[in-house]
Amino acid sequence: MRVVVLSDTHYLPQYRTLLEKTVTEIAALNPDCVIAAGDVGERLMGFDAMLALLSRLPCPRLILAGNHDLWARDGLSSQELWEHELPRLTHNHGAIWLEGANWVSDGLGVCGTLAWYDYTGKDPAINMTDADYASNKAQIVMDGSLINWPWTDQAFAAQIGAAFSARLAALEADPAVREILVVTHAPIFMEAVVRKPGNYAWNVGNAYFYNLTLGPTVSASPKVSAVISAHTHEGVIATVAGIHRPIELRVIPADYGKPAYVVLDYTPSLSVIQIHHVT
Repeated sequence: MRVVVLSDTHYLPQYRTLLEKTVTEIAALNPDCVIAAGDVGERLMGFDAMLALLSRLPCPRLILAGNHDLWARDGLSSQELWEHELPRLTHNHGAIWLEGANWVSDGLGVCGTLAWYDYTGKDPAINMTDADYASNKAQIVMDGSLINWPWTDQAFAAQIGAAFSARLAALEADPAVREILVVTHAPIFMEAVVRKPGNYAWNVGNAYFYNLTLGPTVSASPKVSAVISAHTHEGVIATVAGIHRPIELRVIPADYGKPAYVVLDYTPSLSVIQIHHVT
């Protein structure tokens, strides 16, 4: 079983040639499943165009949204994108909206979520409260100007976190599932947190990079062997001490115009995780 996870493709027309090369490389790997872990494209037409490229792959494609995919532009609100437009386009391209369904094959279960940030990754050395991060958000990150749904960050994170936890529990209870791969857009473990001493803007932005609330739920799972995340554009390789077993953690170091993806090869147990950069 081979699974490829890519993220932060941020499809824009100027990246098309490079992203076509990325898809060609992935196709040559003969994956059994490909997962897009958010920030698929800029604007809805970019999301659509990237899914069209991924549709060239002759295997199941599982899709998550990232925060950029939910920016309210072109007359569509963030809520409309989240609840209707992104799932609709995903289904139109014959892919699976991973926020609403698990994927199971040959004993492997895949469970995923956007894992919206809830300020739990904030830098404790910075004297800002959660209320400060909420009220000053537009001055720190673009989400503050372009996300216009009715929920607070913590409320939305809790809402989709509860749904993810229920999907994860369903895989745990399924006797056909021997092993679980969790894919999130925002990282969920402290081991993924990157602090940059002296870089105040980055360290303030940490509040909008992580959802550490979900980490304990995932680390308590007997079946989760790997978690792949994205969002920060900072690559991380680590092992998390799960309650029942070690969990391999990777954060994909993709960025605008710098595609990267993770290849997971499963045998009876997870054997190899590799991060690939496209140049």
